[in-house]
Amino acid sequence: MSATNVGDVLIMVSLCQQMTSFNWTLSTTSYDNATVHADVEDIELADLRQRLEVTRFVVQRVLAPSVIAVGILANVVTVVVLTRRAMALSSTNVYLSVLAVYDALYLALAFTMTWKHYDSLRTTDWYQRYRLPYGRPLTDCASNTAVWLTVTFTVERFIGVWFPMKGKVRGVRQRTALSY
Repeated sequence: MSATNVGDVLIMVSLCQQMTSFNWTLSTTSYDNATVHADVEDIELADLRQRLEVTRFVVQRVLAPSVIAVGILANVVTVVVLTRRAMALSSTNVYLSVLAVYDALYLALAFTMTWKHYDSLRTTDWYQRYRLPYGRPLTDCASNTAVWLTVTFTVERFIGVWFPMKGKVRGVRQRTALSY
C-alpha cells in the first residue's frame, strides 16, 4: 500500500469513529450521560451556527462587494489605458480592452446576483423577476464571453510565436481588411 492509500484509510477510520461515537453515546442506558453529551453538542452547534453567520456576513456583505468594486475600477482603468492613442493599435490591445469590458460587465452582473443575500432586496418583486430569467443568463454570458476571448487571444499568441511569418501575413491581411 502506498502512503497516500494508508493516509486515506486512516482518515476514513477516523471519520467512522467520529460518526459512531456520537450515536453510541446517545444510545447508552445512562440517561444523564446522554443528556450532558447532548447539551454539549447543542452548545457547540450553536457556536458553529454563529460562526457560520459571521463568516457569511463578512464574505457576502463585505468582501464580495469590495472585491467587485476594485475589479470594476481596475477594468475601467485598463480600458482607458489600452485605448489611448499613445498605445499602438494592435490586436493584443484590442483583445485586452474587450476582455476588460466583459470582465467589468461580469463583475457588475455578479454584484446583482449577490443581492439575494439581502432580505430587503431578495423579496422585492422586481428582483424576483430579474434574477433567474435575466440576471443569471446575462452573468453567465458575460463570463463565457470573457473565457472565449481569452481562448481566442491565446490561439492568436500561439500562432504568432510558433509561426511568426504566417502570423504576420495573416495579421497584415486582417488589418488591411479592417482599414477599408
